[in-house]
Amino acid sequence: MRRDLSFVQHRFLEIFDPNLLPGRLYFDHLMVPIRSEMEEKLIALMQVSEILPVEPPELEKNKSSTSDGPVVVVGDDLKEYNAKMSEGMEEVIQHLIENLINFVQSREYVRIAKK
Repeated sequence: MRRDLSFVQHRFLEIFDPNLLPGRLYFDHLMVPIRSEMEEKLIALMQVSEILPVEPPELEKNKSSTSDGPVVVVGDDLKEYNAKMSEGMEEVIQHLIENLINFVQSREYVRIAKK
């Protein structure tokens, strides 16, 4: 059975889909309550699960249109992400998961989620 775990971006609070609040965690399209047992279990599962890359079909078709040219990186988070890209998609995904877990466990997550 396929499940959907989504984390809505939290960097641009003024840009968001009204159905998906910035900085919130969703499981199967339902908002996960902050500091709930469900949140705790989802984080625990993410820490031990093997998560592999899957390319959406629309990206597979357009692979030839991606640039292999120079990349401009702004900010440490993007620099880290770009460095992981050179190590492969599994490393990128692991990096993103670690960042997500750290953020959801932070005070900043609670502050932004309650806005």
